[in-house]
Amino acid sequence: MGLDSFWVVPDGIPHPIFEPKLCLVGSFVSNNKEFQGGFRGKIYADLIEDITGISIYQRRIPNKTIRKMANLLEKAELSKFIGKPITFRDRPELDGVNAIMKMLASTGHTEIRQCGEGDPITADELIDLQRMFRAYADAGARLEGDW
Repeated sequence: MGLDSFWVVPDGIPHPIFEPKLCLVGSFVSNNKEFQGGFRGKIYADLIEDITGISIYQRRIPNKTIRKMANLLEKAELSKFIGKPITFRDRPELDGVNAIMKMLASTGHTEIRQCGEGDPITADELIDLQRMFRAYADAGARLEGDW
């Protein structure tokens, strides 16, 4: 099951600007070219739930919960991820997708792809998830999902 996640900010509040730009897999809404308030939630759902205990497979996650998630993401121990690929758990919908990348990831390679192309999830992406959740939590945003 696919999941596109997108941020909804309160009226009159602009979306945060990220410098350096976020390096996350974009949603179909953001056209996968540059972060525009959406990301491919299914790519990051397992990692986010492992760290926060909260699934992003929800139609709407209120700002109060986003703040809690941002705090938990910021407390994640990066040392557990640096130099090690984060691979997907049993995800049948990903079978056959980027098989070469998965094979390389299983050997411990982490520099095997460009930003926004396939898996595994890297420590840099975890840092960008932390930055994104914090910025949107502070902006009063909620996260919405479509699948």
